[in-house]
Amino acid sequence: MRNSPRRISRYGPVLPLVLLLVGCAPSQGFTGSGAYTPPSGSPSNSPSAAAFLAAGACAAHDRVGTGGSFHQVSCDDPSAVARVTVRRATGSAASPDCPDTTDFVLSISGTSAAQASARPDAQGYACLRDLRPPHPGDPGMGGGPNTIVGDCVYTEDSDEAEETACDGSGKHPPQYKVIAVVTGRADCPRATSLYVGVQHHKVGCARKL
Repeated sequence: MRNSPRRISRYGPVLPLVLLLVGCAPSQGFTGSGAYTPPSGSPSNSPSAAAFLAAGACAAHDRVGTGGSFHQVSCDDPSAVARVTVRRATGSAASPDCPDTTDFVLSISGTSAAQASARPDAQGYACLRDLRPPHPGDPGMGGGPNTIVGDCVYTEDSDEAEETACDGSGKHPPQYKVIAVVTGRADCPRATSLYVGVQHHKVGCARKL
């Protein structure tokens, strides 16, 4: 039997706003209206807190909580739904440094400033990959915290775009597809018709569908 589980909230489903630079206009920054603050969970102050959602650990939906809450379980547990691929003790889940095909991110925080100071490992975030398909973080699936090659986006107005499923199964049909992620706009292929600001200050080169 498990001790009282440490609960965590899912950051998602993640359909991140991405910034776009249209045509040959000068580089500009835009703030998306759909930006949000990720929810946080509170690991207990027990000696095992250091191991909470470490890389390789698995998570299950919280049967007691509501919404997107999760707790840690053995990966052999039938209730396990996702595995941690990367665990960060610092940084923000709102702009995570996760592997490309991460399915979702969990934000973790201590219950108090004192706990966070004493236990830096009881805060941060975890990058997770679902144990079973479908994987929203895969190219073209319309989810995950990263915008990667093969993903599709649609534009709501002249200033911003959002990721959507390439097969049209999402709420919005795809309008552009990311064909490259480069360090600067000059490195984009000639077929590029939209420049998308992606993670790590890189540029996504998208062609019109």
